[in-house]
Amino acid sequence: MHNSQDYKEQRNLNFTPKENLEKISSHLDKIFLNKKIDKILLISPPQFQTSNFDLEMFNNRRYFNYPPYGLGLLKSAINRTNNKTDVKIIDLNHDLLSFLNDFLKKNAKDLPEKKDIEFNSKFKNYLSSNYDFSSFDINHENQTDLTIEEIMVPILKKYLNEYKPDLVGISCMFTMTHKRMIKIAKVTKECLPDSKVFVGGVHPTSSSELILNEEPSIDFVNLFEGDISLPQFVEYVNSETKEKNLLKQIGMKIDGDYLEIQNRSHPAGETINLRPDYGDLKINKFSNLGEIGAYRFWWRKNTIASTVLSNRGCRARCSFCSVRNFNGKGVRGRTFSSVVDELQYLKEYHGVNHVMWLDDDLLFDRERTINMFNEMVKRNLDITWDASNGIIASALKDEVLDAAAASGCIGMHFGIESGNDEILKSVHKPSGKKHYLALENKLKKYPQIFTKGFLMVGFPNETLAQMQETIDMAVKINLDWYTIQVVHPLPQTEMHQQMVEMGLITDDKVEDEKLNYGNRSGKRKQIEQGNQISNFNDPFVGDLNVVPDKESMEDIWFTADFKINYERIIKIHNHQKLKKLKCFLEYISKKISTKNPLVTFYSELIDKRLGQNEKVSIDMNSFEKTNSFWKSRLDVLMKDTYDML
Repeated sequence: MHNSQDYKEQRNLNFTPKENLEKISSHLDKIFLNKKIDKILLISPPQFQTSNFDLEMFNNRRYFNYPPYGLGLLKSAINRTNNKTDVKIIDLNHDLLSFLNDFLKKNAKDLPEKKDIEFNSKFKNYLSSNYDFSSFDINHENQTDLTIEEIMVPILKKYLNEYKPDLVGISCMFTMTHKRMIKIAKVTKECLPDSKVFVGGVHPTSSSELILNEEPSIDFVNLFEGDISLPQFVEYVNSETKEKNLLKQIGMKIDGDYLEIQNRSHPAGETINLRPDYGDLKINKFSNLGEIGAYRFWWRKNTIASTVLSNRGCRARCSFCSVRNFNGKGVRGRTFSSVVDELQYLKEYHGVNHVMWLDDDLLFDRERTINMFNEMVKRNLDITWDASNGIIASALKDEVLDAAAASGCIGMHFGIESGNDEILKSVHKPSGKKHYLALENKLKKYPQIFTKGFLMVGFPNETLAQMQETIDMAVKINLDWYTIQVVHPLPQTEMHQQMVEMGLITDDKVEDEKLNYGNRSGKRKQIEQGNQISNFNDPFVGDLNVVPDKESMEDIWFTADFKINYERIIKIHNHQKLKKLKCFLEYISKKISTKNPLVTFYSELIDKRLGQNEKVSIDMNSFEKTNSFWKSRLDVLMKDTYDML
């Protein structure tokens, strides 16, 4: 059998054995015999983090709904070199949200207040009136949740049967969409057996062998960035000469062996300056139905949001991150004028007035970055922006921050991760504690910028004492809010391999359910809103020089979140800071954690501090009315709070 170390070494060396090229080219000639690629369908799968549709999350616009930027770039690149090939993009994520939105508008008066069997029955009837369900079972009368596949499959089949593509590409940027990528591939082959199917993106690049072993309906994997390799693949198939040097960045399974062609081509020059072509997608409708970035609560009224990418790659090599695996070393930047041209196009043709930068290293190349921000001001675009993907703290020089604020910045995330020097060094963070501790003074000049920090707990061999250092430093930095995650590394990253060697995780399957980003998972919400009695002790009391077990991480996460985000509010008296927190807590209470007593308590405290409601009574006894989950935790964590007030 093929040894997976072979292709990993080939990737490191960007080397393709001659036999791999011969076998893959020969296999491609066979499966595309007497066929040309005239129609390409590029599919963006649903980005939902659970298998079921949550009506509350939809109504709160909490589902991700990013325009398919990468597929738009591929369409532009293919059309630039193969103008006879028709390329169509479909976004099943947006289709699902749009379909549900239309249903609710037309049936609002006849629906029950809460999601139940009656709602599902009405919705399935509505689906059946629009799509053919003859080969798909949706008759689960006792099912109280709508599965994503129940809605996705008939919509996908309609596209496939109407368009009849020769080649179907499925994007999978995140491991959490693995199962839907597999499902789309299966359905495509069932509908159109003669069409060829490939997958691409960050996740397929990191797990190509596992994916091809799991799903035979996938013909090949387009590895890494496809701006150059995919158009050349189409050219190879459609040409009579079959020039093998056109084949690049392909992974295939042939006769039981996994083989790769390397010859990586990094998009640069005119290719990297292309803006995405979304075809007939109405990207100005996306932000109305779901999340783009993490700052909706801070948007202006009537905001229409989209995304933009100014450079690719990252100077850092964080051990838990897959950016370098996918984009390679270093950073490749577009010309600043091409970026601002794209922003102007978004504004003039789509009405976009807010963008989220998709960059992993937005501030790389200080001069270019400042020129880009200054050009945005010069053209008077009046576009606000946020950096939800994260900013490298050490890159935030004063002159860069000044230009960023002037150009419309309203939100910045910072990748802090840990407050322990040993952990920061082991995961290769490009910034140190001195850079993080300097953030508060740098940013206090710009209260219009809402600041957030990314934090992680549960690094390999991390002790409670090291986690406590993270808590202490986060409180000291005093950003407006922090997002805390339990470590679960992406496939094929350095930390992933380290944890495999330690026996903490396995390397033989894709663990997509553990990789939920941004939105709170349905399981956590159910636990918080339930009344299940659970014992709780503050994990940071007692011996802190121990490495906690996996079962403790949920309580550690909860406690860290409380100490970092809520408890410190007691010591905040600055009115600008309090107003920002009030705005965000109102958003949490309405859109994210609707039954969180901490939000209610600290919102009332902020009102009292601001003098907006002098009659507010901060009564600890109100926690007696909460459910068992909350009471068991608040009795422990807030026992000293009343005296402090």
